[in-house]
Amino acid sequence: MPTLLVHGEYDSEVAFDQFTDFRAKASRSKSGATTRNRDFQFVELEMGTHDIDSNNNRQRAYESVDRFLKRHLN
Repeated sequence: MPTLLVHGEYDSEVAFDQFTDFRAKASRSKSGATTRNRDFQFVELEMGTHDIDSNNNRQRAYESVDRFLKRHLN
């Protein structure tokens, strides 16, 4: 299943470690080898908060979602 995860470095609701742990685990197969067949996209927002309150981060997040949806819904 295609998955897009957008996370800010300074998210006060979800620890950044949870994002990096999920990314590491999602990038590995059960055998521990990196898998190329899975469609995971991860976007780290520098200085980003849970509310994506920076205009630059908001634009980057929305553009990432737009590209992701166009790729998977068209």
